[in-house]
Amino acid sequence: CGLSEIIPLNSLTLFNEIELKTQICGSAKIDLSLLKDHTVYRDGLSINHDLIKNFWDIVLSLNEELKPKFVDFIYAQKRLPSKQEFIRKNLRLQISILNVDNPDVTLPQSQTCFLNLQIPRYSSKEHLKRNFLKALTTASGFYKESE
Repeated sequence: CGLSEIIPLNSLTLFNEIELKTQICGSAKIDLSLLKDHTVYRDGLSINHDLIKNFWDIVLSLNEELKPKFVDFIYAQKRLPSKQEFIRKNLRLQISILNVDNPDVTLPQSQTCFLNLQIPRYSSKEHLKRNFLKALTTASGFYKESE
């Protein structure tokens, strides 16, 4: 019982050990621009909306320590799928508005099973960044009021 029951062993010779690991586990390097390329927007949002521009400015500037936390927050994984996997499975991050009474004190929310992210309508990029970074370091995708 093992890999040979799923994949003919002679086909494994097409890859060296590093390529095979990448095919099975994905790349350890997290390219968040790949995620940006595979995102759809809801609730009147678009790539040109100020909230989304600020969001991607913050996300694409995350350091190497926070990138896996972001992926975990939105996808419950430490790595993103490969570009081929995004295409094959038609995976899309869906970003929508989280409607709340006090957006500036509310953390974003994610539904990892569906690759959904809900962002409150923050009044500034600073509020977005503060709440977003707090969500990455303290939350696990579920709605929480910030303190």
